[in-house]
Amino acid sequence: MNILVVDDDAVMVELLQYFLEENGMSVTTAASPPEALEFLLHKKIDLVVSDAIMPGGGARRLLADILKTQPDMPVILMSGYGPNDLNLPDHHARGFWRKGEAIDNLIAMVKAVR
Repeated sequence: MNILVVDDDAVMVELLQYFLEENGMSVTTAASPPEALEFLLHKKIDLVVSDAIMPGGGARRLLADILKTQPDMPVILMSGYGPNDLNLPDHHARGFWRKGEAIDNLIAMVKAVR
């Protein structure tokens, strides 16, 4: 499975990349929605795991870009805040992982998308 991890926090990206690759996934990383869009347009991606809040428009922009270019792309959103605190569109997200929760919860969501 080819996963695109989108987050402006380099430490979080490194952590997620490590655990996802340890579970047999191939990981590409992007630091912003515009950078992520380039990968979505030019690389085979099966799933996007994205921070909800970051420069470049955050999840709202990323979800809008995905809906325009690859409407069937599954997305898992993540944040240090709870989903109810963010008021994000949830019609496209397959799940929400709160940063700081057990990484096994995120891995289970990713595996469920397969």
